[in-house]
Amino acid sequence: MPQGVELSMSPWQQDHQWRDHWLPCVQILSDPININKGEVVNIQLVNDEFTLWTVIENNINFSPHSPPLCSCGVHMSFSRGRLRMINDKERNERINQSLGELLVGKSTVLCVGDGSFLPLFCANYKSVKKIFSVESNHHSFSTMEQIISCSSLSDSISLLSVDPNDITPTHLIGHSIDVLLAEPFFVSMTLPWHSLYFWYVRTALDPLLSTDCAITPGSAHLMGIAVKFENLHLLKHSLGKVEEFYLTPYDDAVMESIPDINKSLPPEDYSLWEYPSYPLSGVQTLMKFDFTSPVPKDTILREKG
Repeated sequence: MPQGVELSMSPWQQDHQWRDHWLPCVQILSDPININKGEVVNIQLVNDEFTLWTVIENNINFSPHSPPLCSCGVHMSFSRGRLRMINDKERNERINQSLGELLVGKSTVLCVGDGSFLPLFCANYKSVKKIFSVESNHHSFSTMEQIISCSSLSDSISLLSVDPNDITPTHLIGHSIDVLLAEPFFVSMTLPWHSLYFWYVRTALDPLLSTDCAITPGSAHLMGIAVKFENLHLLKHSLGKVEEFYLTPYDDAVMESIPDINKSLPPEDYSLWEYPSYPLSGVQTLMKFDFTSPVPKDTILREKG
């Protein structure tokens, strides 16, 4: 028998279904216990509509468990993916390292985002005298209010329950913003490019920023790569024009295979991870967005080169 144990949730068939919904995961035990070789343990899985919990006991008597109920508000305010983000040790260390360089000589900080811990990180730096945090989401506002209060930071951090586009000098009590911070994260985000909402927020806040205001993140890049998808035809929908290339032969072949009764139905959205693909090129930078300047009024065009 080989050394070690390999755990996998992937299908064992060589020719598995074209839409592969299997995702690997690691289930973290809420209450770790020590076990010895030969000892019997009971592992129980409990779940609600969205979440799976693991209960492990090192006793012979098996006692059933029910899903735990959230009493702190965090698990109702934040998605599971968001909880993973804010508990990512390496990510938090990088944020703190960047803040240590960014906040030198800065006194007033404005943080934008939903359920962001950036205000708590900023409060650790002596140069920062006042922190404003925009929490436009009701649930995350309530959660962050409790965390700030329990951390005795209510004097340093002011929560603003207002849309970031509607902030006025009155909200900032006459302060001029030295640093504008965002992860960026908003509960309404469902696609990666929704992060660009921060650029529009930054534009709306421009009159409130000091002349030497530091803005982080300062830029974003749109990256692209050419890939070959397996089973793309199973989408059962025409592609039309892609990057100025008309895919008429492909569309004709696909549409001919679709029953007439289904042709009037709207296309169903699929995630790319459901499709096996192979890279045909290296990663290319398609566009760069400069957050240090407001959103330009003219159409943004990709520079050649």
